[in-house]
Formats: sequence, C-alpha cells, structure tokens
Amino acid sequence: MVPIQPYLLPINPFSRPGKKLRAVKGIVMHYTASPGAPALNISRYFASLANQNPNDGVEDRYASAHYSVDDLSIYQNVPTDELAYHCGSTTYTKEALTRLGSYPNDSTIGIEMCIDKKGEITEKTFQQAVNLVSMLCKQFHLTSLDIWTHKGVVGWKDCPLPWVQNPNEFERFKKAVEGQLSAKSKSSYPKIKAVVGRDLPAIIVDQATHIIWTCLPLLNIKHEYKGNGLFLIHDRLVQGVVYEGDTYLPWGQISPSDITPFQISGGWMFVYKP
Repeated sequence: MVPIQPYLLPINPFSRPGKKLRAVKGIVMHYTASPGAPALNISRYFASLANQNPNDGVEDRYASAHYSVDDLSIYQNVPTDELAYHCGSTTYTKEALTRLGSYPNDSTIGIEMCIDKKGEITEKTFQQAVNLVSMLCKQFHLTSLDIWTHKGVVGWKDCPLPWVQNPNEFERFKKAVEGQLSAKSKSSYPKIKAVVGRDLPAIIVDQATHIIWTCLPLLNIKHEYKGNGLFLIHDRLVQGVVYEGDTYLPWGQISPSDITPFQISGGWMFVYKP
C-alpha cells in the first residue's frame, strides 16, 4: 500500500466537527462521482466546505470522509477516532440500524474511491482500497462482514454506483479483504514464544519490545479496546503502534506480575516466575 498522506481538514461545522466516534463498528465505501478527478480533489473539496457562511441564506453542504483513494494516492482527511459526514440520512436500512446504531456516522469510517473518465473504479484504486480497508479491519478488529456500501447503510443512495450496478464487484472486494486478513504475516521481525507455546510476532520500537495485541487473551491479560490502537489494561491506557495492519503493545506496560521475559536468540521467551 502506498503511504497514507495526511490532508486533515480544519475543524469546522460542515466537514470536520471534531466530535469523537462512539465506536468503530464498520467501514463504509463510497465513490466520488467525479470522473477522472484524483483523490486530492475530493480532499480539497471537503476542506473548502469550511468556508461556507451559515448566515448568507444559501443552503449549506455537510460532507466528508476519513480517506480518499485513487490509483496512486491515499489521503486521510479526518482522524479515525473522529466523526465524518459520509453516510448521514433521514432513513437507514434495518440492518444498519441494528448493527451500527441510530446514527451510523458516529460508528463508521468512510472511504471515498475515485473513478476514471469512464465512471469506473480502476483495478489499481480497487487494490489500494483493499489494502487500506484490510489495515483498518486489523486495527479496529473488524471482519469483511463489517464492510458496507453507502447504499447498504441508507438504502436509497446508489453509491458506490459501479458496485450498485455490479454487486459482484463488492463481493470481490470483501473476499480480497478476507484474503489479506487471513494471510500469515511476512514480517522479518523476530518471533516471541509465550507460555502457551505459540509463536507470536513482536517488533522493536525505540529499543522496546512490542508484542502483538492477540497475546492478551493468551496470557490472561484483561483488556478493553478503546479504538485507534488504544487499550485499557491494568486500569490504565496503553497506546499501541500499528505495523502491517496489526497493533503491537509495549511489553513493559502490559506484562502481568507473574510473567517475566528473558531474551533468547531471535526473540523473547516468556515464562512464569518460580
């Protein structure tokens, strides 16, 4: 995946209200409806909405998405812990209301995909979106079942139009994400061995060992995921780092009192204290 370029919108009432998401329960896919326009254009459009005057008698426009994607670029417009105006509606589908709540904007991440001059989502943009969504699914512990189209949320809007016209493309997208989520990590970083006898990935960040978040239940570490790589562990917040779509936590901040690590060749071994 190409590096995600920040293009954060200014805090404003029309495209980035600065409100925190209630949770991240889904990812909603959109299309820009602007043939041939690059991802930067939609980001700039969202930013321009901040210049509206609510007192000029002209109807105001509210719109934004967390990311915009094209063949060559990915721009982040809104932090993933904040609300974006990407799927607001006066009505929602029954499934969306059941799974996402009464106002899905406050529990989802929105992604805008660009289209070419023929109005199609190119294969390169498709794959960029697959990579981005796979990363987000890992980060927020979602599955392909948590990926929505805009139409699937509101019921009436034909967005993304290429997938509404050809639903098999949306199914292909979800299967591609499934494939990335199930693929084994190709990281060259050392592995660690836990007391349960399983090898788990670990990385070194600023000379500190970080262990993959999935070790928490294996080591009976009580935790609560707070979103955006943040975990509540031992009654304190622990910030993880994201590498290749997985969240890694600093061992020094999560280690239980009855487990101590010692370094071995190629990684760490975790054992109970005698």
